[in-house]
Amino acid sequence: RPEISLPSETDDFVHSYVSTHPNLEDEIQVAWQSDSGGELKSFGEGRYEFIPDATGGPVILRFRGVLDRGGLDNHPFTLSGETAIKFLFPTPIDQVPQQALEDIGKFPVVGSKSILAPYRDYYRPPTHLYRVDEENQNWRISPNFELGDFDLHFDYTTPDAPRRNQLPQYIALDPKLVLKLEQILEGIREQGFEAPTLSILAGFRSPAYNHWKIEQPGQGGAYTSNYSRHIYGCAADFYVDIDGDGKMDDMNGDGKIDMEDAAWIRD
Repeated sequence: RPEISLPSETDDFVHSYVSTHPNLEDEIQVAWQSDSGGELKSFGEGRYEFIPDATGGPVILRFRGVLDRGGLDNHPFTLSGETAIKFLFPTPIDQVPQQALEDIGKFPVVGSKSILAPYRDYYRPPTHLYRVDEENQNWRISPNFELGDFDLHFDYTTPDAPRRNQLPQYIALDPKLVLKLEQILEGIREQGFEAPTLSILAGFRSPAYNHWKIEQPGQGGAYTSNYSRHIYGCAADFYVDIDGDGKMDDMNGDGKIDMEDAAWIRD
């Protein structure tokens, strides 16, 4: 429910009326608006249930509350307030645009004789993807991470790179990954490091991107797997960069920046 705002020039009568009138919240008329469809059900007492459109995607619900006391004989007044709530709903795979699906590529299938066969449930193609666009890429999805932290990094060098290296895009993202990163960040802070966040090097990698990356020379291709957990939205590569120089910080205090700093975080 939106809070009714009191302008700085509001007189004492209105302040007193708002602060002392019983059940005032129940008398606020609330209207809502969504630019992305969906249905909002009210259960009274400021309780609502929102049912998104079947296509999913980002949704901003805007609520406007109005307290109209124009009927008061001695001191009529009208107050209003607004608030917005952001939701990020996954898009069913069959609602993802065809061009986006082609860019994502085909998810690998774990065969019955594969070494991964006992873990087949962990390698099922995602049934839903999250849309990332210019508007919602900076939406905070947890206390310390934004949606855009996990999107596909734009470093394609293919002929169609200008189209691929842009938003919108659709990504797989497991909420448990975000929770785990929050826990890691909390642990780092408990060790005395004032890290504002974790710098994400790589979050989601589509199967097509993953296949392209494998073919590239250098370490990037050498350490990429067809069944990388990145393509399922369950993995992220990150580093701690408190000083903002774009490099891993000296976490273990040995005066060097090397793999031992990553090992310190792991342990």
